[in-house]
Amino acid sequence: MTKISTGRNLLANIIKSENIKYIFGNPGTTELAFMEEIGKFKDFKYILALQEAIVVSIADGFSRVKGDLSFVNLHAAPGLGNAIGSIYNAKVAGSPIIITAGQQELGHGIKEPLLYHDLVSIASPVVKWAYEIRNVDEIEIVFRRAAKIALTPPTGPVFVSLPGDILDEKCYPMNSKPTRISFDYKPTEKLLREVYECINQAKSPIVIAGYEIGLRNSFDEAEKFAKKIGAPVWQHTVPRAASFKSSNELFVGTLPRNQPLTNSIIQDHDLVIAIGCDLLSMSVISHINEIPPGIKIIHISERDWELGKNHAVDLAINLNIKNFLECFNQSKFKFSEKFNTRKLKREGKIKKDNWSTKREKLLSKIKDEKNFPISVEFFNKFIGLHLPKKSVVVEEGLSSTFDLPKFLEFNTPDSYYGLTSGGIGFAMGGAIGVSLALEKKPVIALIGDGSSMYSIQSLWTASHLNLPITYLIINNNSYQILKQRMLNFRGSKKYTGMDLDKPIISFDSLSSSFEINFKEPVNCEELINILQNHNVQKKPQLVNIPIKRKI
Repeated sequence: MTKISTGRNLLANIIKSENIKYIFGNPGTTELAFMEEIGKFKDFKYILALQEAIVVSIADGFSRVKGDLSFVNLHAAPGLGNAIGSIYNAKVAGSPIIITAGQQELGHGIKEPLLYHDLVSIASPVVKWAYEIRNVDEIEIVFRRAAKIALTPPTGPVFVSLPGDILDEKCYPMNSKPTRISFDYKPTEKLLREVYECINQAKSPIVIAGYEIGLRNSFDEAEKFAKKIGAPVWQHTVPRAASFKSSNELFVGTLPRNQPLTNSIIQDHDLVIAIGCDLLSMSVISHINEIPPGIKIIHISERDWELGKNHAVDLAINLNIKNFLECFNQSKFKFSEKFNTRKLKREGKIKKDNWSTKREKLLSKIKDEKNFPISVEFFNKFIGLHLPKKSVVVEEGLSSTFDLPKFLEFNTPDSYYGLTSGGIGFAMGGAIGVSLALEKKPVIALIGDGSSMYSIQSLWTASHLNLPITYLIINNNSYQILKQRMLNFRGSKKYTGMDLDKPIISFDSLSSSFEINFKEPVNCEELINILQNHNVQKKPQLVNIPIKRKI
């Protein structure tokens, strides 16, 4: 005979069976039944954050590392509302997260009590699927479905509304198992031949590498592919994560988020091969198309929505990146003699102007500085030279770190995690999730002073967990990115609401209040020492880096 359970016990066991290690949350009264139940389980740990957007950012960072499922626990309409910006970031990043929020008891909504709102309508625009459980017997089906949807490519967050009284009701478990939809199928011989023929006819192919390469741990396969066809490799315009080895001789840099500039790069080629990215994300919209007419496009991605979204493509391929690259690399197709001759010439030209060569030229042009404040140009040079190899970087410096990919070497999938959507506030909490996913590996978080204040409460969680995160606050006492855009786009110097100097933010006092070590180097030698020793840190630290204002 099937054993009688409760909704809360059933949910906890489902979470356990879905191989979820952490529950990230900020609970309220409608979650009390759930909180009571999970306290009985030793299989997972509750990670408390002091604001709902931070909770989701932590889960987002965690899921970005390996693509694993994470679980978020929020409170009612205000809590869910607070988290929307971070859920949007997670959606763009494709992070598989089950997000829950406690709802008022069933039947109470008609009276619109305190904290009540239709939660499904709030969440729906920024998740793959949203549902409110209507009776206890739905719990098992709904959460199995939620996990399946979140993890099925294109991956992303889902939402479940949990009425407070549901979890206390009696139920009969179905004893179901997790469902995973295989995305492991391989390209057909016919498709591989189509790709081969398209490449073989090209005089000058170009590869655009996206975050799916890192997500599917396909660095080696991507390198072999680029070598096989002899094409320059550009990183996608918005580097969500490391997409290709910077040190590879065929890697030439990151495409600019500017249509005319990107057009000027692509126009010298006759074939674009976009791998694991959207095509293309721009921040400056102009009448100039970033991909000139007449250029053939091969687009390979797990995200079917992105295929042919803004640009008509000649081959749209909805496949696991790793499987496609492995199969193509192993294929027996032979390129023509004409293609191979052109390939040798291309490779010679690329090596003369690849990322490593450009980096050396830039390093020599930027004058060294000794004392703080330093220029943003020298800061990027400095980080590129002195950040220890194999460092894990979570970055949200916006204007300050815009040129960082030109200097900092990324050679593994877990070496870099950046802002995905343009919505700031990710990195403070995201660094926590990344560190947890990497089993408390030291992390460097590069964050602007303005960006840090969107989620400064993250410091409490980092301190509470004793995570080895070094927060580098790139401090120019302003929203520099807004000033730059005001000047560049509008030709105006009316910088209303863009300065953070009255009063000056005291990161020393903030760090102290969270029991976090604070450092403010007076010269570059002191900062070198901090960076070289960050890998031996056993707890978080915050380093304030004064940067000269440009404007």
